[in-house]
Amino acid sequence: WMAVGGPSKIEPNFRYTYYSTAVANGDEKVWDFFWSVYQNATTAAEKKKCLYALAQTKIPWLLRRYLSWTLNRDIIRPQDALSVISYSAQNPNGRYMAWSFVEEKWNTLNELFESSFNFGRFLPTVIAHFTSDFMYQRIKSFFTSNPPPGSGVREIQQALEQIQSNIDWLKRNEAIVLTWLGQANK
Repeated sequence: WMAVGGPSKIEPNFRYTYYSTAVANGDEKVWDFFWSVYQNATTAAEKKKCLYALAQTKIPWLLRRYLSWTLNRDIIRPQDALSVISYSAQNPNGRYMAWSFVEEKWNTLNELFESSFNFGRFLPTVIAHFTSDFMYQRIKSFFTSNPPPGSGVREIQQALEQIQSNIDWLKRNEAIVLTWLGQANK
């Protein structure tokens, strides 16, 4: 499919799903193919589809490299960098990696994006999906020592509330869901 017209043969409404599935189940060659599609895309919508798909890889070193590229404005446009980190956090294989990247590169990210209206809104997309007390405490401690700029403080508080809600939901429902799944598999 990559050699026979590639993405142009795919209905535009299905490209998000198709691209993401291909990258998630593909190897480095597939990832590189979609990186090329991104570089050659002529519309913002097509670029966005590619950026999201590239973040869905299950190959850790590709995802780490992709995250590192967000700091290089010659590789990933500044207006797309926060989206790449956010998309990586939406990947179950990339959640902890994206958060670790934000922790490790916090000062650099602050310098590059603190004046961006989206910086405060971006942070919850990286953290709100966590479900453990450990991650709640780790994130809370991090932002106590490293407060986000501007409206990010309120955004982080809301994300911490979401994490606590996730933890509470699991405490109430995990056993019930596991029992139901066990019965459904019989």
